[in-house]
Amino acid sequence: MKELLSHYSSNHRKELKDHLLEVAEKSRKLILDKDLNLSILSQNNLADISYLIGVLHDFGKTTTYFQNYLIYGESTNLSHHGLISAIAGYCLLKNKYNGRLAILGYMVIKKHHGNLESPLESNERIYFDLQKQLDNIKKNNFKKVEAIYNNLLADFDITIKDVIEDIEDFLFDEEDIGEYFREEIIMNKFKDESKAVELFLMNNLLYSVLIDSDKKNAARVNDDYFEGATKEKIKVKEYLDFCRENNPDKFNPEKPINSLRNDFFDDVVNNSEISLNQYLYTLTAPTGIGKTFASFAFANKINSFYEKGRRVIYCLPYTSIIDQNYSEFEKIIKFNLKDKYDVKPTKYLLRHHYLSPLKIEENIENKDDSKESKDLDNYLVNKLLLESWESGNIVTTFVQLLESIIGNRNSYLKKFHNIVNSVVILDEVQNIPVKFYQVAGKVLNIFAEKFNTYILLMTATQPDILSGNELVNLIDERKYAKNPVFDRVNLKLLNELNPFSIDEFIDYFDSNFNNDNCLIVCNTINSALKIHDKLKDKSNNYKVYSLTTNLIPADRKDKINNIDKELRAGEKVIVISTQLIEAGVDLSFKEVYRDFGPLDSIVQVAGRCNRNNEYENKGKVNIIKLKDEKDREFSKRIYDNKLLDICEKVLSENSSFLDMSQSYFAKVNDSFTRDNKYLMNAIKNLNYSKKRDKEIPIKDFTIIEEKGGKEDIIICRDEAVELKIRNLIDLYERIKETEESKKLNRLIAQKELINKELANYRVSVYRNQLEKYYVDYQIVKEFKYFRYIDYEDQKEYLYDENIGFLSDPKKPPSSSLVF
Repeated sequence: MKELLSHYSSNHRKELKDHLLEVAEKSRKLILDKDLNLSILSQNNLADISYLIGVLHDFGKTTTYFQNYLIYGESTNLSHHGLISAIAGYCLLKNKYNGRLAILGYMVIKKHHGNLESPLESNERIYFDLQKQLDNIKKNNFKKVEAIYNNLLADFDITIKDVIEDIEDFLFDEEDIGEYFREEIIMNKFKDESKAVELFLMNNLLYSVLIDSDKKNAARVNDDYFEGATKEKIKVKEYLDFCRENNPDKFNPEKPINSLRNDFFDDVVNNSEISLNQYLYTLTAPTGIGKTFASFAFANKINSFYEKGRRVIYCLPYTSIIDQNYSEFEKIIKFNLKDKYDVKPTKYLLRHHYLSPLKIEENIENKDDSKESKDLDNYLVNKLLLESWESGNIVTTFVQLLESIIGNRNSYLKKFHNIVNSVVILDEVQNIPVKFYQVAGKVLNIFAEKFNTYILLMTATQPDILSGNELVNLIDERKYAKNPVFDRVNLKLLNELNPFSIDEFIDYFDSNFNNDNCLIVCNTINSALKIHDKLKDKSNNYKVYSLTTNLIPADRKDKINNIDKELRAGEKVIVISTQLIEAGVDLSFKEVYRDFGPLDSIVQVAGRCNRNNEYENKGKVNIIKLKDEKDREFSKRIYDNKLLDICEKVLSENSSFLDMSQSYFAKVNDSFTRDNKYLMNAIKNLNYSKKRDKEIPIKDFTIIEEKGGKEDIIICRDEAVELKIRNLIDLYERIKETEESKKLNRLIAQKELINKELANYRVSVYRNQLEKYYVDYQIVKEFKYFRYIDYEDQKEYLYDENIGFLSDPKKPPSSSLVF
């Protein structure tokens, strides 16, 4: 008799019984290998539930409808397998455990090929489809199904016949599945908020182990490369001792700043409260004191408590500052591991964000194939491994980390199980959206305690996210913040914060500015460009730079490098920027002007002033308010007015940055209770996707809020970029025509790698600005999901190397000329 299949292609066929068993056993093992402190149920029970979810996740593939789709490509509503499998999982788990845990099984199985959604989402027209699928299984494949599940369920007091009978009863009683689960959730919801959060996180863990095991099994992934990735003990102090010996000028302990950095490092690492059962920590210290080194040493002290070690995940708010930290970690790890690192670098260190290509680096000789060809063959497999964070150390973004803990996306949640039991460092933690401070703190608190995960929140201005007796502050923050070495700037409120028009500010600046360099930070691209335009004609002795997101990332990076060199060389420089310069951009100016904004943004900009204490008599930080032609303050167009009001009140107190920050964040937490409450309501109701009264669905938790009305365009800054786009278009056509799987995988790999490279040439602009070029001038080209402008047209019309994308063209395109 023909065996039922789970996967089928020209060079691979997988029997369903094998796939179900392997996924189920892998899911169970992933749970059992964790250290968990659950209060809702035992770890063994959770592991059994993950096993049962694994054996039922593809139950719907037992229909002839699905088998015909798999082998002959006959796709209909009846060939879908997710919902019938989810109901099977629900029925089994309710019979074996309870309705609360059964709901988790239903949700996890139903969307294991999509994004997690609320169980209340409507399932229109499905009742008769489900009944037909069940009848089909009973009529055509019941003996095969029974043979498969007799083996899979042998250790459980239940048979697949029981499950099918329960499905029939369910379908007979419940035509409106959404309404049924609404009542189930109400009846089974925890009143205790901590337990509700624990259940939510447990659901994410079950989903993570299923989708990761399922994807890797289907792709026949071998993860031997990462065996022992977390075991290595990295000694940061030994690396610093090496640096002091080999670069005495930079690391000279006689310099006051270096002496403080050494004391700070020792205070952090030798803190007696760092212990096995202490999970939550904060580190609040001034910019430039060496928090990166100290925090990595802290993480590796935790790592040393465990024979198998702990994965270290270092998170930053922006992709633009990841490379710098990645480079420092690479030096430390390479110093410790020597040749072992060179052989398998990605095993020990991974950089993960949307711009980074996901490639496993390995120092091997490819005897039978070129290195490039070998990489392409393995790209999709390697991507599965890297996206699930198997490496020992990860440098990544807040988006990747936090939206994998509080989120619903399949591509993010598949790494959730590898965040469990790790050491997480959140650098510049104030960049979590203010409106979600309280709920993020609650979730991180429960995640740390119940899922045995160490969390360090690190910043110069610590928001009130984590608090309570369970929190350890690694240093006395006043010890270093009050040190004269870090008293580097004077803060001044210009014009008593009465708004300047741009012309009034230019006049003021022209009359008062007399330093060698300065930074002007604006709240909008438009105001930054206007100031740049006026100053570049007035400031003959200065090099005037514009630094906004109208520049493609590749150009921004080059400009920052050039500015850094010129500042170090003592050149006269004026930089007009937007908020992109606020965190992690390692530039230092004698004087800074900042358009009014929230206090954390002001403090971040202050960190770009006299950053290394290289200027005598302190740097100057001037806070101004700018207004447009209609007397509207730019700050009120982009920031929450409550934040601005709190900031203005705190600034009027005129105390130290540390005191102002503490006052500011205390007031902020009291002012943003609604959004926190509404997101927490969704978490308690396991509402991942549905718009409901007094709930913000989990999918709407975002670290970076998208600005409405914007679209992306790729700028072909050189002919090589245009060639990449042509190659991409050609790849799409070849992918459509290719059936042979190995060749297809290579083409998909090439496509994804080119897309990553093109992200460095992409800008996001307002739709009305783009439509002018697209409709009126007809110089924007479009292919599938992206728009681009070719090399000649961007050079002639749309892009300026100094300021980036132009809202108005350099000249009217020839097609628009009127004679």
